Amino acid sequence: MTQTELNKMLYDAVSVDNIDISYIKELLDQGADPIGSIEDDEDCYENPLEQLYCECQCDADSMSPNMKMLPDIVELFIENGMDVSRSEWDLFHCLTWLRNEYGIRTVNCFLNHGMSFEEADEFVNTQFGDILQFEDYPFLYESESNREGVRASLKIAMLFGAFFADKLSKKDWIYKLIEPDNNNRSILPEFKNWNDFEYDIDFDDHRKLFMKTVSIRRHGSQDVIWSFKIK
Repeated sequence: MTQTELNKMLYDAVSVDNIDISYIKELLDQGADPIGSIEDDEDCYENPLEQLYCECQCDADSMSPNMKMLPDIVELFIENGMDVSRSEWDLFHCLTWLRNEYGIRTVNCFLNHGMSFEEADEFVNTQFGDILQFEDYPFLYESESNREGVRASLKIAMLFGAFFADKLSKKDWIYKLIEPDNNNRSILPEFKNWNDFEYDIDFDDHRKLFMKTVSIRRHGSQDVIWSFKIK
């Protein structure tokens, strides 16, 4: 069986409604490449990892079994040698659309396996560029799922800040968003535990998100320990 054929089988295996993780493991053991092309055409860059993201994106609101398995599948891909840095394409782009707990866990998985600061910084730029693109449609944030999506994106930004606290500078997108020098920078590492905190934004005044204040508190406390404006 050729490499392309194995890649295509893995692509098909992550395209079903209920992913069989044991079958995924079997294909990986045979040499299937999660970021390998599924066609012999050198101009084709479709690959199993991006297809997995897309399948989960379609299921994001329903929290399907596939979505809940996403971090474990990505972990399995990495354990079997997947190296995202060797791809010619930005394989994190589709992940920016998965704005929920499982998207955060998947980002955390990549961070624990060497996601670079440059990739994290571009992730924030892409994610908040998409969020602010809908500034003229504030009614979108009447939906609680969309509000949770914004909060999840903010948790990811703070997670990046926690991992790269010693690298942040004023030219970086992460820095510009979370404003570490206007807060207590020494507590940034605590945000690796993203669910220890509550993120407050006033969605109900129907103003655009741009320049709205984000206030972060520890669970059970009324004291704001970090704040910044969305931009």
